[in-house]
Amino acid sequence: MLKLLLLLLLAALGVAAAFAAYSPSRVLNALAPSGTHTLTASVAYGPGARQRLDVYRPKAAAPREGWPVVVFFYGGSWNRGERADYAFVGEALASRGMLALLADYRLYPEVRYP
Repeated sequence: MLKLLLLLLLAALGVAAAFAAYSPSRVLNALAPSGTHTLTASVAYGPGARQRLDVYRPKAAAPREGWPVVVFFYGGSWNRGERADYAFVGEALASRGMLALLADYRLYPEVRYP
């Protein structure tokens, strides 16, 4: 019994160590289902290289009045980040019947605040 418990503990530690090498968003993206939406990637909304967005459209037919639309801008830092880190957000919204737009935007030093 003790050997089995030790083996289970070692296996759990191995899984935890494997996931520790990844960022939390990568783990969430890996766990998110992909069959709930149609993805249209890298749609330009401006002339800049980072002015792109991904569109997550529900697989289900649109209601008569259309899907509700959610525009998601990730936060955090002024000098890094990308929309691909938040694919799990697009999937979660689309799987619940919303058209989700996940956008990148210009970063420092290209732009300054304020």
